[in-house]
Amino acid sequence: MLAAVMAVGGCATTPTTPTATVAASIVGSHQNLPIQDCFKKAARADAIAETNERTVQPAPGNYNLRCGDGITGIIHINNDHPMQTNTDDFLRCVAVTILYGDTTAGNPPGTTVFAAFYEGVNATSYVLVDDRSHDVLTAYTNKGTQGNDWPGCVGK
Repeated sequence: MLAAVMAVGGCATTPTTPTATVAASIVGSHQNLPIQDCFKKAARADAIAETNERTVQPAPGNYNLRCGDGITGIIHINNDHPMQTNTDDFLRCVAVTILYGDTTAGNPPGTTVFAAFYEGVNATSYVLVDDRSHDVLTAYTNKGTQGNDWPGCVGK
């Protein structure tokens, strides 16, 4: 996955990066469904667990973290980069990455995936997003046994 992020191109200007204290307190702009509900058998793949609104260029808009399936969203992320009991840290990490992270456009331009990355105090996080739907495809960090140092992303 890291190779995919590195291959997508240059960085863009972003807002001031929050301090670790601020990053640890950020939550999604709007939670529709408790993240734990995504793991229930009856959960719909398109159910939105969290929406974050990015107001800066490039790529302003609402970004949805859906329950997903084995390929995208929370289910996919948890399968490859387990949240364990760190669901709050995970949600904060995704939010701070989308809201404050540097972004890279798809390569070649116009492809459907772009990346946001955020250099937290103890870990760097990556969020890959579908450029058209603004749905989060996957998220991971550069640390942790499975790319899942969610607390490190938010400065813990």
